[in-house]
Amino acid sequence: MQNMKAKVSSQSLFVVFFLLSIYLFLAKSVSAQVVINEVLNNPVDTEAGAEWVELFNLGTEIASLNGCTLYLDDSTASQRIVFGDGDFVDKFKVISWDSAWLNNSGDIIRFECATQTDSVSYGDNVGSVVSSADDGVSFGRSPDG
Repeated sequence: MQNMKAKVSSQSLFVVFFLLSIYLFLAKSVSAQVVINEVLNNPVDTEAGAEWVELFNLGTEIASLNGCTLYLDDSTASQRIVFGDGDFVDKFKVISWDSAWLNNSGDIIRFECATQTDSVSYGDNVGSVVSSADDGVSFGRSPDG
């Protein structure tokens, strides 16, 4: 009988520990929010490798980007960056690429994760944050986030 009580007690302790671990993990995942903070859509001269998007982590802990997608053009889902297991953001993360994906005249950039979505519209789109960006001048949130 005593052996059975010890077995039940250790199983109960394991279940409580397991549920507490899941709660703490989910609480950290949900509290992290990453937003599009700054964009350079129209670099000076050649555009290959010079366009970039800066992400900003509003949370206080490093945020995983695993499973998140950054859509760089509202007209096609093929111009996107999909983040994997090793992608994280502490406070800021700048993402650049080797081709001209962003339209200089206007576009919508979206950042989507399982628990959140953020977007920035610029140029000739409805709700744009800037009507047109000058060559080599970035636009973004002020203050950060």
